[in-house]
Amino acid sequence: MKLYAKENISEAVSGMLKKDCLSHGFLLTGSVGSGRKTAAKLIASHILCEHKEKPCLSGDEFDENRLCRHCKRIISGTHPDVIYPERSGKSMLYSKETLQNVAADAYVMPNDCDKKLYIFSDSEKIAKENQGVLLKIIEEPPEHCCFIFTAQSREALLPTMISRLICMSVACPSEEECFAELTASGFAENDVMAAVDAFHGNIGMCRSFIETAEIRENAAAASDFSMSLTGSDEYGMLKALASVGENRERLRSVILLCVDILRDGLALRTGGGCLSGCCKQASEKIASLFSYQKITAAHDCFRSTLEYLDANANVPAAAAALTAELISVK
Repeated sequence: MKLYAKENISEAVSGMLKKDCLSHGFLLTGSVGSGRKTAAKLIASHILCEHKEKPCLSGDEFDENRLCRHCKRIISGTHPDVIYPERSGKSMLYSKETLQNVAADAYVMPNDCDKKLYIFSDSEKIAKENQGVLLKIIEEPPEHCCFIFTAQSREALLPTMISRLICMSVACPSEEECFAELTASGFAENDVMAAVDAFHGNIGMCRSFIETAEIRENAAAASDFSMSLTGSDEYGMLKALASVGENRERLRSVILLCVDILRDGLALRTGGGCLSGCCKQASEKIASLFSYQKITAAHDCFRSTLEYLDANANVPAAAAALTAELISVK
């Protein structure tokens, strides 16, 4: 098993532990499939591992047969002191009741270690109006507690939450590493090439692209929408989003893919070279045709639509409104 592009996180947490100044809270940001959940387990391993000098999950590769009992359970998701709060409802949100239970449970001593960790995966699913429930426990946590949040961006959490957390970016492997990993997993070379062309070094998304037709369809819709956006083709934009019908989660997924394409356009415009979006051609056009202000305004339109969807807005209406807003952006 390999740990790709996680050295910065491993080194940062190791340094905190050696100096006895471990943070009580982390926010791990990165695109879907970049390994945020793996990075959270990496932090948990460093904190709870029996081998303090050299934790089991360190370096870019480790032997699963030599893991300590804590790290085995961390990897399998069964460690009693590594807690994943549950999500519920149609939108799979962290309910206010769940957050209140976490705040109360945090004062209970760990079962098997001197620390216990709460991992909130996909923190976008914590409603902004409910985040205050966690604020006090994160601001003044019990000595034995640590909180890890993962999200696509810092915008998932309120500034008051972020100010109390160590924020670290989770990078994707190189395209070469991604290609090698997927071909070693037995995928056909042509399928891997198509996946890497769409999602670069993002192993998780590349794997999903190969295995799941819906991911391929979402990527195609996001690419068509973004290409139409660069040409101010309102009909083309509406046609691209019409492919998701009334499926709220699919529209959300397509919008998030469009945000990545837009982000790549800004990166290319400002000289960056690390791409994560699924349509390089659209990103290149955005970089050449859109001003910084227009890219920023378009990003705000996408984010507003995601908020409308979280508030149960009608899906086709949200898609039509997004298209109209983007066409009006100057």
